[in-house]
Amino acid sequence: MIAAVGCIISLIFVIREINRSLAVSKYKANTAQTFHDSISQSQEMGILKRSTDGSEMVYIPAGEFLMGTSRYRNEKPEHVVYLDAYWIDRYEVTNAQYRHCIEAGECSGDVEDYPEDDYPAVYVTWYEAEAYCIWAGGRLPTEAEWEKAARGIKEQDYPWGDESPNCELANSSGCEGNTMPVGSYPEGASPYGVMDMAGNVWEWVADWYKNDYYRRSPNSNPIGPVTGDCKVIRGGSWYSTGVGILRVSFRDGSWRDDGWYFRFSDCGGDSPAATDGRYGFRCILLP
Repeated sequence: MIAAVGCIISLIFVIREINRSLAVSKYKANTAQTFHDSISQSQEMGILKRSTDGSEMVYIPAGEFLMGTSRYRNEKPEHVVYLDAYWIDRYEVTNAQYRHCIEAGECSGDVEDYPEDDYPAVYVTWYEAEAYCIWAGGRLPTEAEWEKAARGIKEQDYPWGDESPNCELANSSGCEGNTMPVGSYPEGASPYGVMDMAGNVWEWVADWYKNDYYRRSPNSNPIGPVTGDCKVIRGGSWYSTGVGILRVSFRDGSWRDDGWYFRFSDCGGDSPAATDGRYGFRCILLP
């Protein structure tokens, strides 16, 4: 009986993988027109300025996109995901904006620790990032929402396309040696015009990390595992040494930020209570 149940579960898994593979093939066959339509919808909506903190936000239309890759263990399988529409911060949350939240009594910290207005707010825990986004009227993006805003709906490695990173496109190892003001790399913008999705600072997202989550994640509006030990961080930082870390599909957990080091645990990203001079965040709003 147990063996029969196991066979049924295995068969269901195989059928699901086949269906996902067929969905990816069908999606890729229609990418060109869908990409044009998606970018056009975003541009038509223009820039939204959030009243709470003045943050500029970019509209990401509802629809499907390709998430993950077929190349790396914790990014498999490449799969089609549908997301509802949302607005995402065009830039990482800045020191000036975070100070405003502290002054409003809604964020922890000392305003003197966030001196340079246009630089990304760092040394912020996941809990503090979440509190800020709630105060601003939104929330942290999910992994899927972050990746769509970074990649667009085409199959590409980086926000700007497939060209390897350089110091004109992103702030990573060998460029500035520290954070830079947000928006300093316009040539590295995503297809939707979202800035600094590669390099400068790692960005907290809403999801708990699970190595094999994509193998059983829902195809519509995934929100990540229910529980976990670590929260996902995305995008790489000014300290990231491997070009692979800056890829839009990279999920921290397969390599460390200080080099190519494979990790087999389910503790990718970092503890939600961790702070680091390489960790920042941005928020989303729902229409």
